[in-house]
Amino acid sequence: MEEGRKLQNAHLMLIFPDEIDFLNSPLISAENREYAEDELMDSSLFLHKFQQEKMLTDFKMEMKNLLHEYGFQTYSTAEWDSFLNHSEKAFIIDFNQLQLEEILFTHLDEEAMPDGYTYKQEFVIDGLAFNSWIAISTANDTNLLKNTIFCETVLKDHIEGLFLMNNISGEVYYDYNFKPLSEEEILDIVPNAAIDISLNIMDFIINNSLEKNLLKQRGVYPERFWRYIPSRAKPSPSYDRSGYIIVE
Repeated sequence: MEEGRKLQNAHLMLIFPDEIDFLNSPLISAENREYAEDELMDSSLFLHKFQQEKMLTDFKMEMKNLLHEYGFQTYSTAEWDSFLNHSEKAFIIDFNQLQLEEILFTHLDEEAMPDGYTYKQEFVIDGLAFNSWIAISTANDTNLLKNTIFCETVLKDHIEGLFLMNNISGEVYYDYNFKPLSEEEILDIVPNAAIDISLNIMDFIINNSLEKNLLKQRGVYPERFWRYIPSRAKPSPSYDRSGYIIVE
């Protein structure tokens, strides 16, 4: 796929925020008032496990290492002159906001049973989301206009269950197993989010460039979405939805 091949050895300027925002959504939604940072941390299940400065340092390192693996040359804001000297494709990746959010999710299970009724079981479970808003633009190619994409990596408590019917009494009940998020899963959200975001950046650039070229050359939109597959070092067609949302 031509657009994917063109990305090899491309240059990326990475602009990171000064910090990762922490948001305790269950606490904020419980009462409509401002909370001090220590209140948000003290009442959290997960946020207190992270140190903001270290988390940002780890995220930067993970992101740079992954993009290098994909064949990109990355630059910091101290290297603008060197970055702008390249005539090859050069992209500016501006992480406008990074956010770690503690959040509650509703888990709903329903099933039609032989007695003709549909049964529902609902749980509120704990979760953690790493949210990012990323502005992507080109330094020397107007083919790709500036867009901001939203990416989300989500972790939730694990629930597996099913409805069962007692063959004698006809009683229907819900049998389930509950497994809370492990310490390892929680702390791994940084490298996992970096993987998701790096691939979303690749996918956005590939698909946006392809769409612009097809519209310019043939006046049509692409029929399929393309995903970058690291193990193959190239994009492959996919009918799945993208992992990002274009917000502007």
